[in-house]
Amino acid sequence: MDREQVVRLLGEAKLVAVVRAPTKEKARRAALAVMEGGFRLVEVTFTVPDAPELIEELARDAPDGVLMGAGSVTNVSQAKLAIGAGARFVVSPIRQLDLVRVCHQVKIPCILGALTATEIVEAHRAGADQVKVFPAGLVGGPRYLQQVLGPLPGLSLMASGGVTLANFRDYLAAGARTLALQSDLLDPAWVDQGDHHAMVQRAREYLRALGEG
Repeated sequence: MDREQVVRLLGEAKLVAVVRAPTKEKARRAALAVMEGGFRLVEVTFTVPDAPELIEELARDAPDGVLMGAGSVTNVSQAKLAIGAGARFVVSPIRQLDLVRVCHQVKIPCILGALTATEIVEAHRAGADQVKVFPAGLVGGPRYLQQVLGPLPGLSLMASGGVTLANFRDYLAAGARTLALQSDLLDPAWVDQGDHHAMVQRAREYLRALGEG
């Protein structure tokens, strides 16, 4: 699957499961749970210990149709490690423009973080395949995205931070192309306790609600 196809899948699937955990094993369990729940896009953050190793293992063992990504990537070295491990998309919480060149050289989508309209446009003009608006929930949520996209239509935005089962369709209605789901999908208590059933069920609730929308 080339870069354009992955970008298309990001827009079609709409939901990305963001896996963040204090240990590699807890992150593995969380990733496997959301895969079982039906998620096709799973992002392991670089805050997870030994994240590149986990990405490589999950990319190798994931069911057909599931793509692994790397999140919380803040520099070129991390991006190269992620790509080498098999990440099919790279996400940064910041506007680290040099990541675009590194990712595009090997035909991997790059999603850069930004918050203000100026930052979002700068990331877009630098070639980011999507711009991650983070933390969206703290600056107005769906209404903020709607306000940004009013004078700047056509931008491909990922909303991150504060997206929940109760409001995720509002973000999509406001114009978000993709949503990064974190603690509302993978409750830290469930991740810490290894509550596989709860994580699988929550993933299914999101996908069922998406289908009903």
